[in-house]
Formats: sequence, C-alpha cells, structure tokens
Amino acid sequence: MALFSYLEGFYNPVRRHSALGYRSPVVYEQEHRPKPATETLVTQAP
Repeated sequence: MALFSYLEGFYNPVRRHSALGYRSPVVYEQEHRPKPATETLVTQAP
C-alpha cells in the first residue's frame, strides 16, 4: 500500500510533459491508442 501511495503521489497523469508535445500522459495515450478493428471496417466501407 505504501508503494502504491508513493507512485500515485509521484506520478501525475494530468501534468503536461514537454516530451509529449505538452500533453498529459492520459491524453497522449488516448490519442495513440490503436483503433478497434470494427471501427476501421466501418470507416472503410463504401
């Protein structure tokens, strides 16, 4: 429990990072998450 508390206090998922283009880690991961296969098939349909 102490390790979890330390990591949660140290790692800030909302803070913007210059290495990520001044986006938060959460936003960066959402932008780079692979799209589901069903969404890809729907967008490619004629």
